[in-house]
Amino acid sequence: MLAWICIVGAWSQNANRNGFFLEAAFGGIVGKTPQVAFSVDNYNLKAHTLTGTMVSFALGPRFRISNMAAYELVLELQSPLNAFTSQPTAKLLPIGFRFTSRELFANFSLYGTIRIGGAVGFKGNGNVDLTLPNMPKQDITIHSDSSPTGGPVASLGLGMNITTHFYAGLTWDMQYLFKQYRGLKEENCMWGMVGVRAGYRF
Repeated sequence: MLAWICIVGAWSQNANRNGFFLEAAFGGIVGKTPQVAFSVDNYNLKAHTLTGTMVSFALGPRFRISNMAAYELVLELQSPLNAFTSQPTAKLLPIGFRFTSRELFANFSLYGTIRIGGAVGFKGNGNVDLTLPNMPKQDITIHSDSSPTGGPVASLGLGMNITTHFYAGLTWDMQYLFKQYRGLKEENCMWGMVGVRAGYRF
């Protein structure tokens, strides 16, 4: 009986051992996003906001707190695929906790994560000079505002520890960035990603 208790205790802490982890995630962009481009359609100027797919890469150390909990310090880089170089967001999440269930069967358990921190990103495209020198020709010049901006971020995750090292699950990432461009004005934008995340602990 004592041996069985010791085995169960060891199993429950396998996925929360101290170590360094790497993660990759992708999913759909959700929320109030900044604009990244303009177009002219039938003499009407249209702003295009971020849509499509987001990718994310994260790393950091994990420290075991108990058999079923661990602390994480996370550094993350996230960017939309259709604006990969113009709209990256760098995140530091110093408040991170990972909770793990007891094993459902050998080396397989459930986990949940919560992470809170801050981010630095870019405002997006905001200044447009539209001229009509010769009808019906139109020339449009887009000036990208590369000024940095920032704000708080949070992330929630729920998934499976498939082995003692590899895990995968669902993720919701949110950033609230100040004074990003929407239309021709600045607004505070809350947007992020809903998708899947996979990780490996060394």
